[in-house]
Amino acid sequence: MYTLGVTGTQHGGNPAQMHAIEQYLISLQRTVGDELEVHHGCCVGVDAQCNKIAVRHGVRTVGHPPENNSKMAVGLELRDTRPPAPYLVRDKHIVEETIHLIAIPAGYVELVRSGTWATVRMARAHSAAKQVDIIRPDGHIINGR
Repeated sequence: MYTLGVTGTQHGGNPAQMHAIEQYLISLQRTVGDELEVHHGCCVGVDAQCNKIAVRHGVRTVGHPPENNSKMAVGLELRDTRPPAPYLVRDKHIVEETIHLIAIPAGYVELVRSGTWATVRMARAHSAAKQVDIIRPDGHIINGR
């Protein structure tokens, strides 16, 4: 199973970022086929956008919902759901359950008080083997190590 974690801005990715993640998922799916699984935090914005793209392409989705559901997306099609957890705990679970993390932040600069960037930092610290990529606002994908 190829497990991809997704983290991103609650304001949603822009068209360039969404195009890039869709092409990224299509490419991964060509490589691993039905073995692709996308994990995300079930929130509005990037999580909901990526869930929709994954479902459209027949990719399995696993939701890691937040305990505080004030920013939770509604109507997500999920293959599996983990128990609700506080935001940072949920983000840690996404990092622990995936082999690859892709981040879709709102800006170009890493921020201290950002759930997206906190998840990237967790992934960097988790394992030297974990692939971490960032889709910048211009749609370019960079290695986030």
